Amino acid sequence: MTHFVPAAIIAFAATLPSPIAGARAAPVMLTVPGGRLHLTQQGVHTVLAGKVRGRSVRVTLPADDGMSPKSLRSARLLGGWPDHVIILSTDYASRPGSPYAECGAGVETVLRIIALEPRIHQSFHKLVASCWRSIEADTIDWDPRAHRLTTTLSTPDGNISVQYEVTPAGAVTTVKEQPATAGGQSPS
Repeated sequence: MTHFVPAAIIAFAATLPSPIAGARAAPVMLTVPGGRLHLTQQGVHTVLAGKVRGRSVRVTLPADDGMSPKSLRSARLLGGWPDHVIILSTDYASRPGSPYAECGAGVETVLRIIALEPRIHQSFHKLVASCWRSIEADTIDWDPRAHRLTTTLSTPDGNISVQYEVTPAGAVTTVKEQPATAGGQSPS
């Protein structure tokens, strides 16, 4: 007897993570103003390389606690200033290869600020979502006019909203930190 599987089930199954979650044959590509970056992993370090405004850039970022080799999944451009600062997030599989891998959402997300001048470097990083640490990013907002980056996170200790000022040189200062309600709203 022949059984047919509906095409919708096949299409859904194709979107599920493979048993070797996070393993990549090719780098993650990220289009930024004036260029393109390729993100790869060398061991536990994430490497950004590419061209921005005709200039070759390459930086090996410090290792992030808990990120496994070959776990890089994706990256998203969140904002910044062309020629000066790139604000992005990087997603990693939660402990691929572990018998306890893929808990909950199965993702660890790091918010990063990359300064391009005078030499490329990571000026800020923060874990904003973590399956293993029960952290969820409710909102991450960039206001380029005010030079403000706001994160609202749900953590085991409660919800918190933090506002940072980011300079065109990539310097980051905490402006305001306060409790937030579920869903990312700061109490009035």
